[in-house]
Amino acid sequence: MATIYKKTPSRSFAFRLPGLDGTHCYRERFRQLDAWRMIQRFQKEARVVHVGAKGRATLAAVKRWAAENKPRLFYASWPSDSPDYKDDSVKVYYLE
Repeated sequence: MATIYKKTPSRSFAFRLPGLDGTHCYRERFRQLDAWRMIQRFQKEARVVHVGAKGRATLAAVKRWAAENKPRLFYASWPSDSPDYKDDSVKVYYLE
């Protein structure tokens, strides 16, 4: 199972979940329902951590967290960085 990092103009994604290949990131919302149901089930049983991204790109911060902590499964989705907007942390759902 591969770890996938994707960035669209509006959202960024980082995940390692069985059954997700990253194509849901680009589909119209009504075609994403099966993937979102699977993600919601995972979020109910997963732990949560807020990965700090102050002073650096959010996607890079999540990649670094995943490399250091090596979670078995994880999922994160957040607004993409832009010249006008950047989060200081990213909420990551994970299982060790």
